[in-house]
Amino acid sequence: MRRLAFLLLGGALAFVPAAPAMAVSPVVVPAAAGWVETGVEVEGGDVLRVQTLGYAQTAMIPEFFVPGEFISASGPEGQAGANCGDVGLDPALCFVADAPFGQLVGRVGDVTFGIGDTSSIEIPAGTSGTLKLAVNDFEIYLDDNRGAFTVIFR
Repeated sequence: MRRLAFLLLGGALAFVPAAPAMAVSPVVVPAAAGWVETGVEVEGGDVLRVQTLGYAQTAMIPEFFVPGEFISASGPEGQAGANCGDVGLDPALCFVADAPFGQLVGRVGDVTFGIGDTSSIEIPAGTSGTLKLAVNDFEIYLDDNRGAFTVIFR
């Protein structure tokens, strides 16, 4: 979707394509919140430039402690180890079954996808609607989650 800007140059009216508006405030995605509305309308193939900050914990520490490494907390890339759908519970309970716990994930309509620690989000083909974000975990176990990611759209 392109807009046209009208400029008056030396008495002549000129049509200049304007960049799409991205007037979105930073979006905070708490680890215990589930899907968070961003207010960003997208279509399949769109590429959004972003910066993501923060840290999220998806289980009580030291419940999932490996000596020398806390695996139940991470940045937006997600935690080392198994994907959410690989640990024995019904994969349908995960926000995104084939993404690591703690990873920043997205949803447009019924289509979910991993995002992780990246400078851009590519919207899957064939989708359109409002982008939602979450910290990947089992939807029924959010009460022990802590932290948040802040996603800044540029």
